[in-house]
Amino acid sequence: MGLSRKIATGLLLTFVVFTAGYAVGKEVGVRRVLDRMPDAASTTSSSAASGLSERQLVAWYYHSTKRCKKCNTIEAYGKEALETLFADRMASGEITWQVANMDDVWNQGAVQRYGLLRSSLVFVDMLDGVEQDHSVLNRVWELTDDKKTFFAFVESEVEMVIDGWEDTADDGSEEEE
Repeated sequence: MGLSRKIATGLLLTFVVFTAGYAVGKEVGVRRVLDRMPDAASTTSSSAASGLSERQLVAWYYHSTKRCKKCNTIEAYGKEALETLFADRMASGEITWQVANMDDVWNQGAVQRYGLLRSSLVFVDMLDGVEQDHSVLNRVWELTDDKKTFFAFVESEVEMVIDGWEDTADDGSEEEE
């Protein structure tokens, strides 16, 4: 009886240690995701204090846990295109690059909102920390074999968003598309 009690106690202790470790790991993962998200309140107050609206383009690469060669290429080309073609805007924070696993439960809202079915590059237009619009760049799947065309496509999509900011700033209202 003493031996089986020791075994049961050891198994129970092992279970408790692994459960606690899993819970801590999940909490750390959630905190990392939350730390990457913009703080809308601080963004709004800093831009309100300056009297200017703060525009930002957030380029999200959503991927699934299992990734294929094309998925990895889309991520690499997307990040490289932004860092190469828009280095100044990336350095200033006007354009940011974010990566998220679409299989994680805390990303399900974005996956549903953007209608994502596979790994995707999504551009989110932000004004004072609030999403104004978004575009899912599905065409990148067709362009993974042609880096130059991939870069040109990403560049045109970024410029379309930024041109919209300038149009809004010029006339004081947003244009309807």
